Amino acid sequence: MEQTSQSTWSQQQIQEIADRARVAVDIKDRRHRFNTYSQCFIGRELVKWFLVNGHAKTQVEATELGQQLVEHNLIQHVSEDKPFQNEPIFYRFTAHLKDEGNTTENESWHSVLPNLNEERIEGKDLEKIVGEQTDFHQKKEGGIPEMLFDIHNCDLFDQVRPIKWVDPQQKNTYDMLVIGAGAGGLVTAAGSKGVGAKVAIIERQYMGGDCLVNGCVPSKAFLAAANVAHTVKNSSDFGIHITGDIKVDFGKVMERMRRIRAEISENDSAQRFHKFLGVDTYLGEAKFTGRNEVTVNGQKLTFQKCAIATGGRPYVPQIEGLDQIHYLTSENVFNLTQQPKTLAIIGSGPIGCELGQGFQRLGTQVHIIERSSKFLPREDPDAALLLQKQMKLDGVQFDFFANPTKIEILEDSKPFPQIQITIEQQGQVKQLIVEAVLIAAGRRPNVENMGLDVAGVDYNVEDGVRVDNFLKTSNDDVFAVGDCCSKYQFTHNSDTHARYVVRNALFYGQNDKSQIILPWCTYTEPEIAHVGKYARELELEGVKFDTYFKFMDKLDRALCEGKYGTMKIHTEAGTDKILGATLVGGSAGDMISQITSAMYNGVGLSKMGACVFPYPTYAESFKHLSDQYNRKKLAPAERSLVPGLLEVKHNQ
Repeated sequence: MEQTSQSTWSQQQIQEIADRARVAVDIKDRRHRFNTYSQCFIGRELVKWFLVNGHAKTQVEATELGQQLVEHNLIQHVSEDKPFQNEPIFYRFTAHLKDEGNTTENESWHSVLPNLNEERIEGKDLEKIVGEQTDFHQKKEGGIPEMLFDIHNCDLFDQVRPIKWVDPQQKNTYDMLVIGAGAGGLVTAAGSKGVGAKVAIIERQYMGGDCLVNGCVPSKAFLAAANVAHTVKNSSDFGIHITGDIKVDFGKVMERMRRIRAEISENDSAQRFHKFLGVDTYLGEAKFTGRNEVTVNGQKLTFQKCAIATGGRPYVPQIEGLDQIHYLTSENVFNLTQQPKTLAIIGSGPIGCELGQGFQRLGTQVHIIERSSKFLPREDPDAALLLQKQMKLDGVQFDFFANPTKIEILEDSKPFPQIQITIEQQGQVKQLIVEAVLIAAGRRPNVENMGLDVAGVDYNVEDGVRVDNFLKTSNDDVFAVGDCCSKYQFTHNSDTHARYVVRNALFYGQNDKSQIILPWCTYTEPEIAHVGKYARELELEGVKFDTYFKFMDKLDRALCEGKYGTMKIHTEAGTDKILGATLVGGSAGDMISQITSAMYNGVGLSKMGACVFPYPTYAESFKHLSDQYNRKKLAPAERSLVPGLLEVKHNQ
């Protein structure tokens, strides 16, 4: 059937559109207010499908088409006789009412919930507890992660790893085969499909990857609650006095996080990619069996081009006794439903800082153990010091030059044991007793046990897949993106890599990753954001530069809101060309994008300051630093001429 976009449709066209939509939109059991509605879809998703496939030009026209399907009795609301709406409302295809319950789409993780509500299940126990209700353990050779079962996580799992999944059968060689369905893999797959390629994606664990399940999304929801708690506790600074105890309901904090994560997950879902986008989706372990061949779940898949997007995982250091406790990492910390009273965090990088401040503000006593002498060792030292001071005010305790040598359980109590950590610190030995231990000692790429040697792809276990500037591996037909091949392990970096690979692999593009101007942010309070070069890097490279600096607590907006921070911009010596910047406080994570945009487009500090900024905003600080540059540019000899020139002008 040809694509149609019009305000009226024939009965035959409407039937054909409905038939196509029925196999394309995400149809499954959905829950709302404790009720389950079988085999339904979301009205807003049908509107999107109409637009993407050219059946309507506008949302209004797409909604009218949806109403035509209602009037022709092809779809209906799940519980009422009501018109079609472009809203998150549940509808069914009437054809599904006749064979309800006969498809695997009806199977859901909710079916195991009555016996497992709010239980954390070790991956090794999933087969014993759930049995044949799922095929997850059959398709995951490397072990299943710990899973927490509640209503929100069952919604999440239904999206990102359905309880059972039937792989498609390859019909033709794929133009692009993607291994890994995290941020980089999903963008590569969707982008390749969007330009007309035959695409497959393979995921061994969860669609959406770390960012959705273990990283960006859950941590920001967690930190939002922690910062609310901090604001309430310090409300008297603003003349707001709250009487009585302030209680943190940790279980509700984590439930809110899980609900938000589940709501976001639909965009990364297996059904969306397989049905809505048309990407062949395989759930299982991928292993190369040739230079242009991969095996998954016993099926051999061939490809013209491949993108490795397997991401990374937490690095766990060798510490005596660590394997005898249930330690936390970013992969399972968000499964907590009860709050530890005390928490030791090994490592003071961005993950350790964010979670450390978050737990402390929610009422856990946090101890950060760092082997080196520096807090946030890779960050600008002035910025790191400012954050460290705030975290000390929050109550976080720090141990530097501290090497944890032994961990043991003193008392195996519930819900948390008493854990003793032996620490060697500058020739001294001391013990720390806590209820939980979080490992935040860095990350390692996922590159092992996938047959990279067979494919002729060079790699090592510490640095990951070796790629050139165009993200091509030692196999000309295989590319890599994101955490598995880069030291910059950020979702937005994976996204950019993916877009480059679509162009470079499919269209002989020359997008060079070395030209990426990459910002990043640590989402503590205050935030720390950076782009470009640090001063130490410029010094090592022998680059001469000027530095412009401002305390944000002298900014009117910051004074009004009781905030503080700094802005530091490095420019090429004698010019306004921006080489790097570090922002602390305010909306640093958002403001860094303005500097990134300026650097990308060749806009200097002086021209940035020529823009008009609303008053009062944090962005005004750009103008203040621009003024510093302009004053410096005006040499003393030139400044001495100004009074004379003004006098001449006055006498004219």
